[in-house]
Amino acid sequence: MSGRLGFSTRLRNLLQQGKLDEARALIRGFSPEVLKEEILRLPPRSGLALCSILRPQQLAGLIENLSRRERQKLLGSAAIPELRGLFLSLPEHLLPELFSALPSRQGHQLADKLPKNIQKILEPENIWPEDSVGYIMSTAGVLLSPSDTVAEALDKIRRDAAGKDQVYHCFVIDGGRFVGTAALEDMVLAAPDTKVAQLTEEDCHAVAPETDRAEAARIMSRYDVQVLPVVKDGRLLGSLPFDDVLDVMEDENTEFFHHTGGLYGDNDEGSLWGEALRRLPCLLLCLVTGVLTTGIIENYESLLSQVMALSFFVPLLIDTGGNVSGQVSVLIIRSMGLGSLPGRMFGKVLLRELITGVILGAALAALAALRSALLGTGGGVTFVVGISMICVVMLSNMLGAIIPFIVKKTGYDPALISGPLLATINDVVGLVLYFSVASFIL
Repeated sequence: MSGRLGFSTRLRNLLQQGKLDEARALIRGFSPEVLKEEILRLPPRSGLALCSILRPQQLAGLIENLSRRERQKLLGSAAIPELRGLFLSLPEHLLPELFSALPSRQGHQLADKLPKNIQKILEPENIWPEDSVGYIMSTAGVLLSPSDTVAEALDKIRRDAAGKDQVYHCFVIDGGRFVGTAALEDMVLAAPDTKVAQLTEEDCHAVAPETDRAEAARIMSRYDVQVLPVVKDGRLLGSLPFDDVLDVMEDENTEFFHHTGGLYGDNDEGSLWGEALRRLPCLLLCLVTGVLTTGIIENYESLLSQVMALSFFVPLLIDTGGNVSGQVSVLIIRSMGLGSLPGRMFGKVLLRELITGVILGAALAALAALRSALLGTGGGVTFVVGISMICVVMLSNMLGAIIPFIVKKTGYDPALISGPLLATINDVVGLVLYFSVASFIL
């Protein structure tokens, strides 16, 4: 026994010191069963180093002898280059089962680095939509029984945890039925003979696999939890760790800003033609805005020829209205994205923005009227500019609040209107309003 322990210690030291040739000579001729005993004694990093020096036949035999939990523990701390080398060294029939032992985020990163032929082998037959929790959930995790003591639970964590990101919350299963979660910190502080049932949190915000992943991210953010159990019909299917939710939130924010800027596809580096096609719709819409606004100005040409000073304030009114509506729409759409602004709050939002528009309009109208007076445009034009500014700001504020609700009601993404479409409507309506007020007063 002491000889075997001495051998294991020597093997560990060689692997940790990077003396791989000596370690390879030391294990030459070992059977898969012996290799399994040795790799289970090693830390995960040293275990990966051991895998890297095995012959393909030895490595395949070792992997086949490891259980799913043992594979998860071995691979959980591996870097992507190490995993890539391991997958390229194994027979193809072992790859799908080994790939399924990886956390979802790690698996997605690895798949991107593998050759196309191996990617096809690893493609899962996922029955869940791509934007659902089920598509990105991880199947790793520590399962406990309500009847386990804390001491037994901690032994299971040491044995079964694939990585440190899987131990903060363990899943409590009673006869195949999901009961709740048990926090590691509670078990560490509890007495060894305490039952897991006493530490189980049943109200743990579990989600169904069909849940939209953006909604799951909002739940995790709102309730400040590190992992979401994925449950269907009382059975635990997997979990959604916090690091995967960070990826989801990043994707959602990227999509939001693409839409805000009028880029309705991915903005990854690609062909010049593809990027031009993504940007063209937004620019065409801006061109339509220009055509409409010039048409409106042309329609009021006679008024402008009589009172030339009115033209001085067209950019001021249009830009102010666009900025006001843009501010409101971004706030509304962001609140919708966070789930804090349901459709039933439409009336309350409308009233609030109406009052806000009056306050902002009055303040900005005073400054615009002062500017008009300093230019010496006359009392009539100054009055028109002041009244128009109040009306434009109020209307722009209302448009920025109303249109996201309308677009969402039709089933489209409200972020699509926060940029060019809203600017088009706002510019046209603002100009018509300005010249209508001028025609009526002057």
